[in-house]
Amino acid sequence: MNFINTSIRFLIFSNIYVSFSASILAYLSFSLRNSSNFNYVFFVFFSTLFLYNFNRLKKKSIDLQKKRNHFIEKNYKSLILFTLVTLIISLTLFNFVKWPNWIIFLLMIISILYSIDIKFKNKIILRKFRNIPYIKIFLISFTWSCITDLIPSLIIENKINYNTLIQRFLFVISITIPFDIRDKNIDSNYLKTLPQIFGKNKSLLISIFLIFVCEVLVFYQFFFLKSISLKNFLVIYFSYEISIVLIYIYDKIQKNFFMDFTYDGLPIIMGLLFFLSNLN
Repeated sequence: MNFINTSIRFLIFSNIYVSFSASILAYLSFSLRNSSNFNYVFFVFFSTLFLYNFNRLKKKSIDLQKKRNHFIEKNYKSLILFTLVTLIISLTLFNFVKWPNWIIFLLMIISILYSIDIKFKNKIILRKFRNIPYIKIFLISFTWSCITDLIPSLIIENKINYNTLIQRFLFVISITIPFDIRDKNIDSNYLKTLPQIFGKNKSLLISIFLIFVCEVLVFYQFFFLKSISLKNFLVIYFSYEISIVLIYIYDKIQKNFFMDFTYDGLPIIMGLLFFLSNLN
């Protein structure tokens, strides 16, 4: 049991777990369109791994949960090397993603600026994006939805699928809200996150409502657009239902360690359901 707990902590605190979730979403975006692009899926995994570790290493201790901060302090040099390796792999894979590279590059710049102040002569000329009031959760969701749905859609169909893009955007907002609730006392009041504005209970209701909107959109996608098979429709729908249940019981799983495993794991659950539905 100790070994299992240690292994899970490593996967979470090293950001391997959340990176796997991002790559699963990208994989699903290709698979649900009857396509595949493993170069891009691996690029999503390693670039997410680089960016998340880069952002974590840049943060001050006060910004992090105690257990995660202890992990970073204990493994700081190893994490720096690990982050550099993931950067090299990401840049290598970037060369194999033929199109649209400029969008990927722009999103990576936004992700880096998320945690870095731009200074000139010791004066901040551009504040790190995560410290701009109101936009933190929307910026995260915008980046994730573009990386995991917009770009796969452009690669496969050469056009934007607004239905799936909006679903992905709202889904990411929804599963990010529990983390903002957890971090309510850590985040500066200046940030004006949803839990700071509406409180915990209303924020959870917003999260559940957004998932409900996703369900409406996937219903529309299946019954009216007819752009998704019955099997895949059921996979997405039941994934949303599981998400609603886990958000509803937030109070029972709000401990830091279990929260990361649960809410970051929702895309993995979606991927697992998709895998099981395709077994012969």
